[in-house]
Formats: sequence, C-alpha cells, structure tokens
Amino acid sequence: MSEKIDYFIKCTSNLKFILKILGEQADFDTGVLKTDKENLGIKIYAEGREWSINTPLTIISISTPPQLEAVLVRKITVLSLLENLAAVRR
Repeated sequence: MSEKIDYFIKCTSNLKFILKILGEQADFDTGVLKTDKENLGIKIYAEGREWSINTPLTIISISTPPQLEAVLVRKITVLSLLENLAAVRR
C-alpha cells in the first residue's frame, strides 16, 4: 500500500529543476531509504515508477510537479517467506 507524499515547489520562474531525496541506503536495496527498523525501508515512486534515493529527478514544469508515493518494503528472508507461507495455509 502506498502513501502519497505531499509537497510543493515555490519559484517565480519556470525553469527545469532537479529533485533528489538524500539519505542512507537500506542494506538490502541501494534504491531504498534506510529506516531505524532492521530489514525495513522506504521505496519512493515518482509518477508510478521506482525512484532510487540519491538519484536526480528532473522536474520539467513547476506547475505540474510529479506525484510522489512512498511504500514500506522489507528485506525478504527465509523466515519472512516461511511466515507468509504459514499465513496463506491458515
């Protein structure tokens, strides 16, 4: 389930801008923002496409900035796979 990221850009000119989310990468995926919870990260999407942290995103028009969404992701481990399998069998 994704969560919309609300933001706005205020500028008096209509230039192209570069947007970048800076942060520490999760240990299990370099495109995911690390959290303080082990094996849990935040994946960012711009206009429905994966957007890796620390990677520039060009904004063509200030008047229509891209829609951003965040999704919690976790590292897939053998234990998490077994937990999911057990839940399906119930």
